[in-house]
Amino acid sequence: MSASSGNNAGHHQSASMGAQLQGLLHAGKSVTTSYAELARACAALLKAKLRAHFKAILACIILLMISALLITVTWLSLQGLIAYAMVQAGLSWFVSAGLLMTLNLALIYYLIATAIQLFDKTTNDLLDVF
Repeated sequence: MSASSGNNAGHHQSASMGAQLQGLLHAGKSVTTSYAELARACAALLKAKLRAHFKAILACIILLMISALLITVTWLSLQGLIAYAMVQAGLSWFVSAGLLMTLNLALIYYLIATAIQLFDKTTNDLLDVF
């Protein structure tokens, strides 16, 4: 009789462990499903934000392109005028070109640093919900 009760207790413990494993499997599936739903909700939120701001973003891009074109034309004209003024003041073309290139590199560095800061701020504002 003791062998049969030991066998019965082992079977009961095995069934209990099987039920616990099934519960753990179910809980794991629930967590995975929750994370998948959260990822889909975040993607939908980002898509909705971009869709809501699409016209403003497009207008900004177009204005930036037009501004970049006008700035380029103005900057090239200014470079020619400054180089001509330096040559007329008695500097050689090489010295005036070197001074202008130094000025341009300093301004390019400043513009890139400013653009990176603005990009970081914009992406943080856009994604701060996440």
